[in-house]
Amino acid sequence: MGQEERDQQLKALQNGCFCPEQHKMYHCILQECDCLQDYGSMVHSWGYKVLVMETIGDWQGDYLVLLQDGERYGYVSISYGSCSGCDDMEACGSWDEVRELSRGLKNAIYWRSGQEMLDWFNDRDWETKIEHCLDGGGVKKFLEEAKKCVKI
Repeated sequence: MGQEERDQQLKALQNGCFCPEQHKMYHCILQECDCLQDYGSMVHSWGYKVLVMETIGDWQGDYLVLLQDGERYGYVSISYGSCSGCDDMEACGSWDEVRELSRGLKNAIYWRSGQEMLDWFNDRDWETKIEHCLDGGGVKKFLEEAKKCVKI
């Protein structure tokens, strides 16, 4: 799946679920609905406001995500790949494993206040922290957008 197709899917996700049943996202993780197609839909299922979601890479890469939950901001980076050997979701063999992956990623969210998140964005060594950093411009775009969204 190319960048343009992922962007189209992300826009569709922001407007609702891919599921033909039009389930709420949480339903699709808790039930065995097959509409959970990618990490974007997983992130949206967590129930937080998704402020920025930037995809870096092509056949493998990272989703960089900024979330908001009330007064706090959360960041999570999710690596993806093109096969079950390099992508955790592709490697899932059951819905229980998908739910466990979702819980693990949700628990990995780095939560901070607005000022703390801005400081962290500015102080972090982004070049060595993004595992599949194939596109430095994507990281720059994410940071620019994320800093605009964080309120102090």
